[in-house]
Amino acid sequence: MEANELRINNNVIVNGNNVIVESIDCFGINKYTDCDIEANDYDGYFDILMTNNPRHRHLVKAIEPIPLTEEWLLKFGFFENNSYFNIGEVLYYIGEFGTYLDEQVWWNEEIISTNIKYVHQLQNLYFALIGRELTISQ
Repeated sequence: MEANELRINNNVIVNGNNVIVESIDCFGINKYTDCDIEANDYDGYFDILMTNNPRHRHLVKAIEPIPLTEEWLLKFGFFENNSYFNIGEVLYYIGEFGTYLDEQVWWNEEIISTNIKYVHQLQNLYFALIGRELTISQ
């Protein structure tokens, strides 16, 4: 997982636990240096406050993505309709073509992405498209 993929409210795995990122602060090499997570070369620590987990510094390498599954789509409030899952204007399509599994995200009747494999990726895309957080439905 790359550091620049993390956003507040992302669901990720740290030390085997599913957690929600509540804040992110990065620590540069010295007090005069800010870490540049956009450069994708930051290999240090993030200070991350996560739900049900005290504030700790975690290596970026210790943060793992959560695979996107039907269970997660339903947790987020998507409704299942054959091979489609939808929440408002956003559709997530899972289809099989022989041995090939095709996964697509549609918005406004157009394919937006075919590369969404992890929960945090869908959360980030949803926020970019809709302007609201995609969180677990109560």
